[in-house]
Amino acid sequence: MFLGRILPQFGYTVMFYGHSLPGKPQNDWEKLEDHLSEVASAAEKFAEAFQAGPWGELIGRWHDLGKYSDAFQKYILQDQAAHIETTAGKVDHSTAGAKWATVSQGQQEIIDRILSHAIAAHHTGLLNSTHEDGSEGSLEARLKKPIPEFEQNVPQEIGIRTKLAPPGHLRRDPKEPDRFEFQLSLFTRMLFSCLVDADFLRTEAFYDQSKTKSRQVTVHSFEHWADALELHFESFKPKPGEEQSEVNRVRAEVLKSCLSAADFPPGLFSLTVPTGGGKTLASLAFAFRHAKVHPDQNFRKVIFAIPFTSIIEQTARVYREAFPNFQDQILEHHSNFDSEKETPWSRLAAENWDAPLVVTTNVQFFESFFARKTSRCRKLHRVARSVIILDETQTLPVKYLDPCLSLLRELAFGYGCTIVFCTATQPAINQRKDFPIGLEEVREIIPEPKKLYRQLKRVKTELLGQLLQEQLIERLIQEEQTLCVVNSRQLAAGLFAALEEKQGENKAHFHLSTRMCAAHREAVLADIRNRLKDGLPCRVISTQLIEAGVDVDFPAVYRMLAGLDSIAQAAGRCNREGKRPFGKVYLFELKDAVSPKMFDQAISHTKEVLPDFPDDPLCLEAIEQYFQLHYWGQSSLWKKSKVMKALQVGDAKFQFRDADENFRFIDETGQPVLVNWDEDSEKLINQLRSDTRPDWRIQRKLQRYVVNVEEKQFRAFQNKGDINLEPLHDQYFILDNKNCYDEKKGLNPERAGIISPESSII
Repeated sequence: MFLGRILPQFGYTVMFYGHSLPGKPQNDWEKLEDHLSEVASAAEKFAEAFQAGPWGELIGRWHDLGKYSDAFQKYILQDQAAHIETTAGKVDHSTAGAKWATVSQGQQEIIDRILSHAIAAHHTGLLNSTHEDGSEGSLEARLKKPIPEFEQNVPQEIGIRTKLAPPGHLRRDPKEPDRFEFQLSLFTRMLFSCLVDADFLRTEAFYDQSKTKSRQVTVHSFEHWADALELHFESFKPKPGEEQSEVNRVRAEVLKSCLSAADFPPGLFSLTVPTGGGKTLASLAFAFRHAKVHPDQNFRKVIFAIPFTSIIEQTARVYREAFPNFQDQILEHHSNFDSEKETPWSRLAAENWDAPLVVTTNVQFFESFFARKTSRCRKLHRVARSVIILDETQTLPVKYLDPCLSLLRELAFGYGCTIVFCTATQPAINQRKDFPIGLEEVREIIPEPKKLYRQLKRVKTELLGQLLQEQLIERLIQEEQTLCVVNSRQLAAGLFAALEEKQGENKAHFHLSTRMCAAHREAVLADIRNRLKDGLPCRVISTQLIEAGVDVDFPAVYRMLAGLDSIAQAAGRCNREGKRPFGKVYLFELKDAVSPKMFDQAISHTKEVLPDFPDDPLCLEAIEQYFQLHYWGQSSLWKKSKVMKALQVGDAKFQFRDADENFRFIDETGQPVLVNWDEDSEKLINQLRSDTRPDWRIQRKLQRYVVNVEEKQFRAFQNKGDINLEPLHDQYFILDNKNCYDEKKGLNPERAGIISPESSII
């Protein structure tokens, strides 16, 4: 076995090392050959999930070939330092393996490019294949870059090329050349993910065995998960002598349909259930039973993705109640996660989604698949062979429909995933004549969605037309318990102020928007739920954040005119439990109020649909007509996808950096600012100011006290001295003026004399 050679600059035989241990004898260091072997073995195992084991083994074996250079060995012997080349002074060791992969030895150029992309990126992130100005930010430039010689030191058994065959799902169809290019880009990204995760895990095992042990938990079989959930459902059944409500009877039917459909072969499914129909738990029951009855598919996890962070903790709480004995295996991965609930396992599992049940957001899920950074992509390979539940599918942004649906199609038919599209309205993602990018072979779980809609219809809708603000306030005052949803944070704050001015400060009045930090919103929602439960007066002014599945039940809901799908979601907060014959939903326009421009088209399409359905504007036929106008008919938007163009250049010349820069579910138009809302936030901010370097626990806790401030308002706050000019620890801006944060409305720019248009709507 080749372990070393005589290096002229040292004059004696040396070993080749992959990682050093400062202060420890060299016998304790990691041998390079051991590192390559371990990473290759792990990457091979990971890639086997999508029939690409030999590919994973090869990139694992070649990823650190640059460490065979005399320059790297001299550096590691002298410096005894870290191993990553991104720090100043480090020796480039990633480019060597990428160059080695271009020596095709009879292989296809496309295969070489795929291998090179994955290897070159394993520390710095995925690159564009080419760059117009020839800068180093491209794979082409990296491969031309001079690097220390290494070839003469590479053992034959390490450098040899395994013969590679593309997995069966990668097929070039002359009728769909762009689809093949997208398939190759996703395949490259998945290989990159395998390599990054394998490299991280092997390096972690060498440096910190305690972390490796923390990752190891007893994982229950899907049969145990399915059985535990069925036991949980038993608690919902009426006790002897109790009469089952109509809503609960319908929910039981929904569950029965989900369990029955779970026996069908893997693939694409839709679950069309009106709000309040119990689809959150029923879809999970489908997922675990599906994994249980299809052992040949080797499903590895269930992923539940939610549109907004505002309800993710609510959903996770429901799941933890359903699995009291499995709570340590439920991974929440989102920005608002309470660090007090975090364990060493959950923190590590969030890095690579090594968990049987993952609850996350659409932003985290989809943006990771089009990202370029190692930290975002590391988990992707673990999505293969998953049951994926996408809640409120119709909320996918129109301009990203093509890349999102293309991704889901490939995950289902190339990576062993079953995907369930949950919606309260209409399956908006099915292929139609006027929607060619839609998905084919999507099976509906509910036998008769229209019948279910009629059974769960719990509201009557009335069109109020245009109202003055004073008229709306008078109507709200007449209601003991009511919810009013408007189209922007500015409108919500103004309407709430008008309500308080009319009646004086009142414990029955509440405001909800993202001007409030997450911890503040959760506390307000808890108060709202308690008042509703106790039958006390409760009037809430909110942005649309409350529509995304927030579990509240009002007898009356007022909704400012918006997209019909948003209106249907607001209606889902009305008479949710069916305690009344019908709740009342009122649609209105607010005179002289200006909604953000992003609402214009949705409002226009809603106005076009409403006259055709005066008696029931929220029926499925009305929603379908709305989607016809607003979703399926928007080819001018989804045909211009810069993301797809970046991944379909041809001949596997992917522009990964461009795809990353052009895929943002939420436009970052503001600046995150820490607010001092309660005693806990005050302690955290003081600790942040005193710490030289805050640890991850502090950082996670601080996320619950962040408000995103519009850029113009942010600068105005700074000019007035309300927000610190320089970020603390180069990342934390703090609202120094407590008077600018209201105990009911959250951040209050008007109090500081700042008034400017907002792009944020929630």
